[in-house]
Amino acid sequence: MNRISKIIMVFTIMVFTVINSYTNIVIARNPNSSKGYADYDEVAAEEENKRLEQEQQQFDYEKSTDNYLESLEVEGYEIAPEFDKQTLEYTIEKEVTEKTIEIKARTSHPSASIQGIGKIELKPGKNQYRIDVTAEFGTVRTYWITINRKGTKEEIRKAEEEKKEEERNLYGEDLTEPEVIQKGDNKKALLIGGLVVFFIICSIIIIKLKSKKRKEN
Repeated sequence: MNRISKIIMVFTIMVFTVINSYTNIVIARNPNSSKGYADYDEVAAEEENKRLEQEQQQFDYEKSTDNYLESLEVEGYEIAPEFDKQTLEYTIEKEVTEKTIEIKARTSHPSASIQGIGKIELKPGKNQYRIDVTAEFGTVRTYWITINRKGTKEEIRKAEEEKKEEERNLYGEDLTEPEVIQKGDNKKALLIGGLVVFFIICSIIIIKLKSKKRKEN
């Protein structure tokens, strides 16, 4: 190795030593600078998450809250009162004879959705159906339609049996209608008996107090 090569090598080592010493001094003065690229990636990821969250909030803010109906009808029948998007309850005044009818509706805003429309089955007697309108933002508005259907004797009998079965399941006991009435009468009798006993006891106490007062006089 000639003299020039040695000089270049020594100079390179000196430069590397100076740079390394300077880097250590900077790190010693500013410990946060030792985090390096890994921490930079974490900061960048956190900033990106914040940006996405802000975009989502802005998107939610811009979503429509319109959950009104633009129209509502029952095919073949007129609803009362006349449809108004602010009115939530409607009835069909005419008695319906069909077993199925079709409810049609359209939302005021194209991004809103509807549940409860289409062909529905009617039970004999009073039927109440709900139509839920969900806005793009997520809020729900509910419209109601009451429909009375005229049924055959057999359908009415079956509907009454189903209603009684539901009541039995509700009370958790196999009670017939007379038994339910009897239990109610028993409660009334106990209440009346208790009141009678209470008044008798009060009367006895009052009589004793008056008798004691007379003796003292």
